[in-house]
Amino acid sequence: MINEQLLNECIEEFEILKRLEGLTEQRRGQKFNALIAKILNAHQIDAISDQRNKGEIDVCFRVKDKRFILEAKWEKTPIGIDPIAKLGLRINQRIPYTFGVIISASGYTKDVLRQMDQVGRPSILLLEQDIFNVLLHANIDAEVLFDACVDVAAFEGKVHVTLSDLFKYMPVKNVHVEVSSDIETESDKEAAPLLAPKGNVSEFRVVKTNLPFGQNGISVSDKAVFVTLSDGLYKLDKESFIKHYNIDNPQNRCVFDSNKKMMFFVINNSVMAMDSKGIPISIGKRYPGHVRIFKSNGVIHLISNGNDFSSPKQSARVVEDIAGIQRETVLDYPISCCVDACFTEDGSCAVIGSSGLIYYKDMRRIWSVDVLNGASVSYFNGQIYFLENGVSLKSIGLDGKTVNNICKFDLSGSVGDFAVVEEKEYVFHLCYDDGNTTKTAIVYVKAG
Repeated sequence: MINEQLLNECIEEFEILKRLEGLTEQRRGQKFNALIAKILNAHQIDAISDQRNKGEIDVCFRVKDKRFILEAKWEKTPIGIDPIAKLGLRINQRIPYTFGVIISASGYTKDVLRQMDQVGRPSILLLEQDIFNVLLHANIDAEVLFDACVDVAAFEGKVHVTLSDLFKYMPVKNVHVEVSSDIETESDKEAAPLLAPKGNVSEFRVVKTNLPFGQNGISVSDKAVFVTLSDGLYKLDKESFIKHYNIDNPQNRCVFDSNKKMMFFVINNSVMAMDSKGIPISIGKRYPGHVRIFKSNGVIHLISNGNDFSSPKQSARVVEDIAGIQRETVLDYPISCCVDACFTEDGSCAVIGSSGLIYYKDMRRIWSVDVLNGASVSYFNGQIYFLENGVSLKSIGLDGKTVNNICKFDLSGSVGDFAVVEEKEYVFHLCYDDGNTTKTAIVYVKAG
């Protein structure tokens, strides 16, 4: 279990170190050692900095039955062979199966990487800023990360380990399974009367019931519907409900990028990208608070309602193009209240939550609408669609003048998420109580 408070302190300290506030470069290096030890402590790993027994060591720690001594380097240019040779000498002064680790913020010279690819090299892992960022933002548990680093070195002979290398040896294998199921069963038909919405509805059908209960999400890409459930990522078409990946507890939506042929989803508040071979890659940092990804106009964005100390302003933030430029913008929406957002063609943004629906242009508030317990929001063809009070789907034009009632579910539960498939066609994830247990279902609705 990550110590969130301690990790947030580490993030704040790292920002201070980057600005070199009141510190010489040498003192910053010492502080960097202590910070790495503190980050490991936040991951529940016992780590000690600045050991001076048989040579000065920046950080030492243990993961299971493996002992590590770590040197941290924060230089302006890629480091050469000297610090690696010194660490190799210190390893030889210790018992077998002690591993060395160097984290270099500036990388390594080509000569170092060439020498460390030779036979007889010391047992030292060469890591860079990508691995440090993963530890700092807890994208991956430190114990799992260092186990995977050793696996890469042992099985592939690589000591210069990058983030992409690690996912080959992660303990959770995200296997492409593609198990089709009938679109509708007898139990689904029996649930229909409980789930039917009210309003001007011309077509309604239950796609699937008795689904895993937990965090969920729905998104649409090129009219294909993607569903996130607590046991993995699914794709819905007219004839089947297909499970694409086994993933434990992904958060809310998964979003498909048809250009990159990759699936994006959230685990532990971090955005992950997965290609067609089922290999995940971490995208960006770990975001605080409630995190949700969404796709608008073919681009994938993110909204976060937590404070990561990057701004003194306690407000919501959106990250535009999470798979590309990752431009982060702070909005004046109350930080703890926002839950979802969407963008229009001109870059305007609508944010929803318990403070209502607020529409921004050039990140300035233009209009707002009172919404009771606002949940999901989506943009389609000139209209902003949103959920009110967990059960009512409504829409409003970009002028913010007229709210349209589309349909309402009379449930002892709520709508987990929705997506606009085409004009007047919607898919919902419902959470409901059948009198005995809490269940979930996917339903299709077409408005009249």
